[in-house]
Amino acid sequence: MRIHFLPSLGCAALTLLGASCSSFTENDRVCTAEFRYGLTVTVLDSATGAVDFSGARGTIQDGDYTDSLTAVGDAANIRALVGAGERQGTYTVRVTKPGYEPWVKHNVQVTHDGCHVRGVPLDARMVRLTVMD
Repeated sequence: MRIHFLPSLGCAALTLLGASCSSFTENDRVCTAEFRYGLTVTVLDSATGAVDFSGARGTIQDGDYTDSLTAVGDAANIRALVGAGERQGTYTVRVTKPGYEPWVKHNVQVTHDGCHVRGVPLDARMVRLTVMD
């Protein structure tokens, strides 16, 4: 097993963390305190390909577990909808947006590497509702 996520740390930095280089073997795993999301969703207009988060909301479900996706960025500049923070599972991801058909993706696998989840990026290509006369 390799040492994960801290490959650029030298012996001096490891000593500051309370360990010496000789105390680490190939079977040790060093994890960061970083928090990672398992799902990152970009919302796009399917016809234009333009990124558009205005009014978009999302949920995730894994068995009995349900949660809302969280917008990342400020209100004027949302960069992503994220969820499944440090939680592995098999998710159904739903995104809704006014004026668009709901977008659903089933069986999205979020795995864990022993330290953190491995993030899965998704593009929610939203289809505009057609207006009937």
